[in-house]
Amino acid sequence: RGASRHHIDLLRVTAVQPPAAHDNLQVETQVLKDLSRVIHAREELRFDYATSSSTSADTPRRVHPHHLVTWRHHWYLVAWDRRRENWRTFRVDRLRRAAPTGARFTPRELPAKDAAAYVQQSLASYAARYDARVTVAAPREELAARRFLGSDISELPDGRCEVRISDDNLDWLAA
Repeated sequence: RGASRHHIDLLRVTAVQPPAAHDNLQVETQVLKDLSRVIHAREELRFDYATSSSTSADTPRRVHPHHLVTWRHHWYLVAWDRRRENWRTFRVDRLRRAAPTGARFTPRELPAKDAAAYVQQSLASYAARYDARVTVAAPREELAARRFLGSDISELPDGRCEVRISDDNLDWLAA
């Protein structure tokens, strides 16, 4: 019981949208524990990163890991990319051969109010495969409070709202 509490204390995780019971986050618990450990220790991490294209080779990365965030149906690592000298968001299920380097670092300040906001901003710039426009019979304030819907909510003259949302997964859009 004490070891479990220790692992929970190490986690720096933000759930923007809590994963639903049917979500397949495609990440083993041990991977999340290992990442949490290097985040907590402020230890540099190296890994090969697989892009979404199966024809591309993995890209080697060295990063200063900052935070783990769940967003929609994926885990993301927010980290300072040393080679690119900028903040990046990495899908955890695409990390290959992740290993701490032993080098310590002083954390930088995020370019957003928190890790969840940074992930949302970062992912908003990616083009998704599918776009949806949904008309919802609810006031804008109620929908805006549901962060997972994103920020593209337009009020219609009749009091309903139109929500524009994008994703690569049609099942998630339907849910």
